Amino acid sequence: MGVLRATWQLLAGWLVMAVLGLTLVALILVSFGLLGELVGRSFLRAWGRSMLWIASVEVVVEGAEHLEGRRPRIITFNHGSTLDGFIVNALLPPGGTPVARRSLIWVPVMGLVIALGPIVMVDRGNGPRARRTLARAGRRIREESLSVVIAPEGTRRGDEKPGRFKLGAFELARETGAPIVPLVIIGAERLMPYGRLVSRPGRVRVKILPPIDTSDFTEENLREHADALRELYRREMAAAAS
Repeated sequence: MGVLRATWQLLAGWLVMAVLGLTLVALILVSFGLLGELVGRSFLRAWGRSMLWIASVEVVVEGAEHLEGRRPRIITFNHGSTLDGFIVNALLPPGGTPVARRSLIWVPVMGLVIALGPIVMVDRGNGPRARRTLARAGRRIREESLSVVIAPEGTRRGDEKPGRFKLGAFELARETGAPIVPLVIIGAERLMPYGRLVSRPGRVRVKILPPIDTSDFTEENLREHADALRELYRREMAAAAS
């Protein structure tokens, strides 16, 4: 990749994040929080689409009908590329709300957006504080008809594709009864592997699968359901690669 293109991508990306992020924070503050829900998702979509445009990445979506309308959902996605965050924000449905770990509030600009914007914050782990944040997130999903977007892998580091799923998304599904909608990202890792600062231009496919009923989720069978969903992702990713 040329030095000029890489420099443009980095500078433009940080500029877009700073301008959109600080504008959103200012609107929320001057409105005493009233505009957070109204404009927050529009800003997140604009950020995701702008970053993809800067990276010269085209996203082709299959199954968009599974995200129509506003209703409680748990939207899962496989996470092997920095592009994934841009993609899922660009595709946020009505009531779409990313899930972010609480520690990100210390990141400049991004932390302010997470703290003040329409984002659900959770603590990682299995301790009492993590369970309390999951319970609060569950109440918001039910009461506000949110479609939360979460990567069951967390942040993947190994070569296994997809990595072992954590249980947070499945706990939310059990807590709320909301269906799980799998969103399969194909090709992002090839353009921008995790840890790389800039992306190659290209095309990414996003396949949105039909909702999965979660009415039979119990505390005892969450690992079984997590492994089954991981196997579904593995099959979809292997079929796309063949």
